[in-house]
Amino acid sequence: MRKEKPVELEKLNELREMLELRKRELQTITIHSEHNLRELLAPDQDEEAQLDTNHPADMVVGDPDYDKGIALIRRERAELALISSALARMDQGTYGQCEECGQEIPLARLEAIPYTKYCIGCKEDKDAAAQLGQNMGAEGSNPHDVGNLGV
Repeated sequence: MRKEKPVELEKLNELREMLELRKRELQTITIHSEHNLRELLAPDQDEEAQLDTNHPADMVVGDPDYDKGIALIRRERAELALISSALARMDQGTYGQCEECGQEIPLARLEAIPYTKYCIGCKEDKDAAAQLGQNMGAEGSNPHDVGNLGV
């Protein structure tokens, strides 16, 4: 297996800008998603009153729009966490290095998924293991996971 060339500084700066832009976009989207969800739950209350009375643990609603809204917010927050983690790896100097095997992640993969933590081989192994675990009803799987953001 040949080792990939480390990410050059110029490309690293481009990827950082891309991640920071996406982070700001997601923060704005998440605020709007949460506002829309509060509106769905209590359209007649003003926002301050909603914040006082609508704790997420108290909101058990069978409305499909509510369920979709919750799923969307979870996915947005998961992506935000991955982006924050990638930015931290950039600051630590470990960005572009697979967290599983330690090999350099190919630049093409970083350009496609700039917050990825794994090289393609390790990601495929993790996906295969997760699929096997799901098929066998493995303990430890999280029923609240939304999408496959374990990039």
